[in-house]
Amino acid sequence: MCCLCQPEVLAQEVPFFRNGHPDHLIRSKSQDRHFCLTMKKGHGSCGFLNGRRCDIYPNRPTFCRQFPYHLYVSDKIHVDRYPETHPKDRRAYFESYFKSRLANASHFITISDFSKRELTELFDVPPEKITTIYLGGLEFTEPNPNFTEKLPDKYFLYLGNLEPRKNVPMLLRAYAEAKKKEKDLPKLILAGSATWLSDEIFETIKAKDLSDSVIIKGYVPLSDLPFYYRNALAFLFPSKYEGFGLPVLEAMGEGAPVIVSDSSSLPEVVGSAGILLPSDEEPLWTKALLDIFHDEKLREELSRKALERSKLFSWGQCAKETRAVYEKTLSLYF
Repeated sequence: MCCLCQPEVLAQEVPFFRNGHPDHLIRSKSQDRHFCLTMKKGHGSCGFLNGRRCDIYPNRPTFCRQFPYHLYVSDKIHVDRYPETHPKDRRAYFESYFKSRLANASHFITISDFSKRELTELFDVPPEKITTIYLGGLEFTEPNPNFTEKLPDKYFLYLGNLEPRKNVPMLLRAYAEAKKKEKDLPKLILAGSATWLSDEIFETIKAKDLSDSVIIKGYVPLSDLPFYYRNALAFLFPSKYEGFGLPVLEAMGEGAPVIVSDSSSLPEVVGSAGILLPSDEEPLWTKALLDIFHDEKLREELSRKALERSKLFSWGQCAKETRAVYEKTLSLYF
């Protein structure tokens, strides 16, 4: 989810939200301009949306090429970095859709300085054409008042898609080793959709005899996430590549101690408020799991640091900075 999908973020400043959902335009406060947020089939053509002219697009629509547009880059670059972790059709889509829009974009918005560097290194985008705007956590998420799901008293939590880039098999192997050393180790919850190339995850669970220790939850609704994060002994995120790492920030905002990989954008998000480990060092992950299980003071310290760190990120700031970039781009054209 991004700032442009958060109904509460700009409600006090920009009247483009309607019935709890974003309208398809942002009206600039300083000019009579419209920023097109989303393009959906049947919503207009050639610079007009629902009968209103749009002066800037967040991504160039296929039906209109003559208006300025931004390219919003979240974490799609990993398709180029790790093509073997994606199905053929996803790689083809990346080639045809994303790369075709690079040359003529007026400006780029990324969600981390790491992604900004990747854009420059991989695609020769000038750094001055890229603005980093961080995301926010769960500040506008209302916890489900009817949440009744029975969660274990203690558990480790991973939340994210079940796909190769997320490095879940390594986590499972590290967890299995920790389980050998500590029979009372809490269960591990894997929450998230099995998207593509996820067979290795289930094969590892079987090979390591973890069927009774690992709980597969599947997709978790947004309004249920606070309960999963708040009650976790620790949030685990061993991903090899992230554009930002939104689940990590969400977990920190709910006070969960976090153990994450030290790769890509994750150090930007976590800072010194969590345990950062190389994504391929299983023994270190095993040790971290045992340490955080046995050391209550460590958990309390990491929880406190996580809450403090999470306050540096907000959807409100994300929205303001996004609009500022749009305004600046418009001033070059109008």
